[in-house]
Amino acid sequence: MLLLVNGNVTIRNNISVPTGGLLIIAAKGDITIDRIIGTTDPSITTPHINGILTAEGSITLDGTNCAGGSPDRRLNVGGALVANSLKPFQVGASGTLVNNRSLCLSNQSYPSLYVSSRYDFITQMTDFYKTSYTRWRELAP
Repeated sequence: MLLLVNGNVTIRNNISVPTGGLLIIAAKGDITIDRIIGTTDPSITTPHINGILTAEGSITLDGTNCAGGSPDRRLNVGGALVANSLKPFQVGASGTLVNNRSLCLSNQSYPSLYVSSRYDFITQMTDFYKTSYTRWRELAP
C-alpha cells in the first residue's frame, strides 16, 4: 500500500505489515513518530513500525531526551527511514533525521533507535517500480 500525504504526518500507533506486504508512507512535509511508540525494555528488537517512511522534510522521533532522568522508549523500525527524499545527498539540506530520544544510562549498551531490514519489501518493490518493456520485430509477409 502506498500512502501519499500532501503535508505532515504524525504516527501515534504501532504499524505492522505482514510478510509479503508492503507499506510506503511518503510525506510532502515532515514525519513525526510519537514518544509513546516503543519499548521500555531496551534489549527488545521486535519492530514497532514496519514500512518505508519517506519525507521531503525531516523525520523526528519525539522524546524527552532524558529530561528528569526518565529514559525514553526504544523505537524499533522494520524497513527504512528516508529524510530529505528529494535531495538526499545535498549538503546543508533542510530535511534530517532528528532523534530526540535517549535511554539515559542505557545509551552505553543500547541504541534508542534500531532500524532492521525487511527483505520481503524488496520483492514487493520490484513490482511497484517495475517498468514494462516492449520488443518489436518486423516479420516479412
